Amino acid sequence: MIITNIPNLSIMKASICVFIITLLITGCSQTPSFRQTHKPEDYVGSVFRDAGNLVQSPTHWDSSDVKTFGAIAGGALLIMQTDRSVKNFALKHRSGTVDYLADLSVPFGTQRYIVNGAAGTFALSYALGDYRIADTAFLALEANFFSHSIMGTMKGFTKRVRPHSTDDPFEFHFFDKHRKDVGSSAFPSGDVTTAFTWAAVVSESTDSPTIDVVSYGLASLVAMQRVYYNAHWTSDVFVGAVVGTVVGIKVVRLNQGKSDNLSLTPIINDDFLGIGATIKF
Repeated sequence: MIITNIPNLSIMKASICVFIITLLITGCSQTPSFRQTHKPEDYVGSVFRDAGNLVQSPTHWDSSDVKTFGAIAGGALLIMQTDRSVKNFALKHRSGTVDYLADLSVPFGTQRYIVNGAAGTFALSYALGDYRIADTAFLALEANFFSHSIMGTMKGFTKRVRPHSTDDPFEFHFFDKHRKDVGSSAFPSGDVTTAFTWAAVVSESTDSPTIDVVSYGLASLVAMQRVYYNAHWTSDVFVGAVVGTVVGIKVVRLNQGKSDNLSLTPIINDDFLGIGATIKF
């Protein structure tokens, strides 16, 4: 069994990560503030309101929503069929260049650095009265809380064993209270959930293609890194990306008063595994 060590984060790398996240959030300042007032209670109230909307949203699904959910679930099951082969491919194709890229991406999926970057940006922007930036930073924090609540719940009941501890991608220990070790918390990937949550919030909060590419590009590097370091199966990464993207986009659209016609569909063929997103306006 091969266990790949994930490098420890240096203070410099963590600082660079926080700086880049701050820059991306600041780049969304071109979007007008969607709040009429900016009192502390307005922000707290929006969290409870959005939580209610997220919990109730499945009760409002129509047939297309059910089909989309089924397609994503089916896509995850299909990807599971490739988990072992992708793991073996990644372990056999190590290189200095990929090691370097994977190492650089680690902070962008590390929750404490993302939260610190967003929280610091919110506090400073709010104090300076730049509510456009403050709003985006707050949404990143809020969406991260929701997506991690979902992700943590899924990890808690699936108890999937990580690839560095087994060669069987179908080794789950559902609802096993005795398995509390990190090796049994693979599904879905928390780092990827974090990365795609903030990427979706930042991307949805601006019309800049450059910010879109940078945000989702960094999130995709995190997804690659988790498989490359043998910390997660490909299907863990896929589901984490879906959870993060859906929650991030939904939280922004709820607060901006936009229609929430989001459709995600897995794209699976011989050359590519990914997610297709469609938003109807």
